[in-house]
Amino acid sequence: MLRLHIVRHGQTDWNAIRKVQGQQNSELNDTGRQQAASVRQLLRDIEFKAVFASPLLRTRETAEILCQERSNPIQFVDNLKEMGLGVWETHMWEDIPNTWPDEHAQFKQQPELFSLSGAETVKQVSERGKAAVEHIRSQVPSGDVLVVSHGVLIKSIILNFASQPLSVIWDDPHLDNCCRSILQLEHNGSGSWETVADVAIEDVEWAIS
Repeated sequence: MLRLHIVRHGQTDWNAIRKVQGQQNSELNDTGRQQAASVRQLLRDIEFKAVFASPLLRTRETAEILCQERSNPIQFVDNLKEMGLGVWETHMWEDIPNTWPDEHAQFKQQPELFSLSGAETVKQVSERGKAAVEHIRSQVPSGDVLVVSHGVLIKSIILNFASQPLSVIWDDPHLDNCCRSILQLEHNGSGSWETVADVAIEDVEWAIS
């Protein structure tokens, strides 16, 4: 069995002030570095066979901190990047509804239908997430693997392996910075969640029903 420990990157200043990051590069702030160091301690007794990460700066830095005491090389995978948000990137989230009211309403209320010029759709992000997991499975068939990525990309993977629709991508549990979700993958490709955003799967609302 393959066990993916999927960690969201640590906090950046853009997170703290709610600035749209998307696929822009932003570095970890001191809080983000401390978050990553805390997770490193949490994972210290796990022997990872491989480490995969998004190549964006905030995930790169998080992965480097998580692997400070390890010999694993970090393998960067483009499909693990965050959702591309086109012209929204670098704007403040609070300003988005004023300039793009219809697109923002759709993004929040009907994310599966979201469309914005130059941006990815949620379905495209989901397909990238599936491709990233398949790539990792092809490289490492069993054991523990560390994966460092981004909120929307991780949530799409969560929904895919929980048989949940993309329409609930903004529903709880929320993926806080440096939270960990653990996916167990069988050899036949089927998967089940052990934890989602540090919440035991039996305590996740959609998993109970």
